[in-house]
Amino acid sequence: MSAKSTKPLTLTPEQSVLLEKIRHRFNDLYEAYGEPTTNLFEETQQQSLGADIQNDLFVHGIHFTSFKKDSERHAKAYTTNLTAIVKVMHLFIYETEEQTAESELAYNTVEKSLKSLNFTPLELQFAGLCSKWNSKAGFGNSSFRFLYGQFIEKGMSPMFNIAGEDVEFAYNPFHNVNLDLLASLPEVFNSLKEIYTTSNPMISHDSQKARLYHSSFKEATAPTLTARHRDIYAKEDGTELDRKQAMIILERPHPKVTPISLGYVLFSNDGKIRKYLEKYFKKEFNNKFSTVEDPYLNPIFDKWWRSLRNGLVVWDQATIHYEGVPEVCPSNPLLYRLTTRDSVTLPEATLSKGPLHNSHLAEPNFRAVIGTHTPYNLSQKDLITLASLAIQGWCPEIYTKNRPNNKKTKVDGNVVNHKSTQYAVPRKLKAMEKHKPDVDEDVVMQLPKIYREFYGIYDADLYEISQKTQLSVYFLEKTLHNISKEENVPYAVLLNQIKAKYT
Repeated sequence: MSAKSTKPLTLTPEQSVLLEKIRHRFNDLYEAYGEPTTNLFEETQQQSLGADIQNDLFVHGIHFTSFKKDSERHAKAYTTNLTAIVKVMHLFIYETEEQTAESELAYNTVEKSLKSLNFTPLELQFAGLCSKWNSKAGFGNSSFRFLYGQFIEKGMSPMFNIAGEDVEFAYNPFHNVNLDLLASLPEVFNSLKEIYTTSNPMISHDSQKARLYHSSFKEATAPTLTARHRDIYAKEDGTELDRKQAMIILERPHPKVTPISLGYVLFSNDGKIRKYLEKYFKKEFNNKFSTVEDPYLNPIFDKWWRSLRNGLVVWDQATIHYEGVPEVCPSNPLLYRLTTRDSVTLPEATLSKGPLHNSHLAEPNFRAVIGTHTPYNLSQKDLITLASLAIQGWCPEIYTKNRPNNKKTKVDGNVVNHKSTQYAVPRKLKAMEKHKPDVDEDVVMQLPKIYREFYGIYDADLYEISQKTQLSVYFLEKTLHNISKEENVPYAVLLNQIKAKYT
């Protein structure tokens, strides 16, 4: 989706006033707070990032933690993630992990056509897979470039009863790739848990955006830029879901050009700006994906667009975000802004066509979606069932407009990545989807602690105490560890004391 290029003939008097209020509010906030701060990953794992993410979200609507320049940890994360993506993409497209004659031909073809880009053999494998990225290969909404399968034929999806309701599932092994990446950066999840002082979050079921395209890819669907929008998910009562959007962004350690990036509009979650925008558009923005495209507002948003080159991004549900062609920020080389000329943002930086857009398409960029939310209307037993299925590559169906089986179910109320697609032709089952998964609670409970918590499953005794005290398990554990250290009392003794009191 690209920005509109034509302006309406006139604005209403009220819109003209609101436009100026929005412009001045952005300027006032920038004068007060300036550019966002950039936290840094250490080269060794930390307990937490040591950053006040909640404050960053309150002030700027966005938090950035970057890898240091020439970081070995970033290089390892990039290679490990790419290796996993290549493996799962190959399995998804060719239904085998082994090289086929077709995949070898694709590799040999891109090796010649992309020679000037200095790709590694692993990157060439990825490029070869991207050259086959289309609906025929089974991908849904291919121009969006998220790793998701198109919905399958009616009645072929596995159904499981969760929270007393039948729920349809779809094959999404890419979610596990995200969790493995997150497990290699444990301080990220710990820092996200620090935000939730009264509840116990899970990593929302989601996938990864993997961007690479070249004009020589004759079979691939060309990607388009994601339009200006915000994603505000609400509960049945209208209150916003306790959700934090987050991504791990990875690009090549030494990119040849800046890759197409997802950027975020500073301060766009501000309460006054939200109210002004609702009046300007004459609508509320609490219905999942909501565009905010407007030829008069777009230049204002573009001015305050910022993105991260590599690392963690956390943003508020109300923060406006969209894709564009970036350049390095002069004030902070770890960040991007939209491409400019003479300090003025180029309109073509947010257009899906043209030489500027096309010249940046072949630079890889990966965005692993690892946002959190507090599960609601789901028990720990329900979450164990969901975890068992996710481990095997099965997540709740997201194309609920085309496959409405999950609508109004408790599980679907916890899905924060609903998608729709204009290509409404269902695909056939792939080989790895034909075996219906089984629910095995023992496998889930044998997972490492961090993975169980990714799925929203916490220590049973502490979870019970958490429910009674309205204090998160993470907060309880941290408090007990601090007391243990200060009072020189074994942690296990303190834990038994608090269990005896509350359970």
